[in-house]
Amino acid sequence: METQSNYTLIGLFVVALASTLVILSLWLVGDTGRGDTETYLVYIEESVSGLEANSRVRMQGVPVGHVHSIALDPRDPKRVRVRLELATGTPVRTDTEATLRNEGLTGLLRLELTGGSPGAEPLSRREGEDFPVISYRP
Repeated sequence: METQSNYTLIGLFVVALASTLVILSLWLVGDTGRGDTETYLVYIEESVSGLEANSRVRMQGVPVGHVHSIALDPRDPKRVRVRLELATGTPVRTDTEATLRNEGLTGLLRLELTGGSPGAEPLSRREGEDFPVISYRP
């Protein structure tokens, strides 16, 4: 009887440890449920080395989305086309600007959105663009 209780305790410990590891990994990954998003574009005319897909996008320091994809602009190879997925309801206005910021000491970059005064109009899609374009400030 004593050996069965030891195996039961070991089994319970292993299940509890595995569950804890799964929960911890989901917490470390963060943002597991992205929810509804809106797509925006940013065109950057400088190196984006350190910016990657799934990099964070913050507005006034608050996480609002992520970088969906990065590619060269087919119309102008000097520009980089960055596609953003922002949480629905993010107050992106015509005077909102994007800048590249360092993300800690790792050398990775994130996009920081600033501006968006209450009196400005919401940003809308321009003729010839797939999505609304947020202006970039070096």
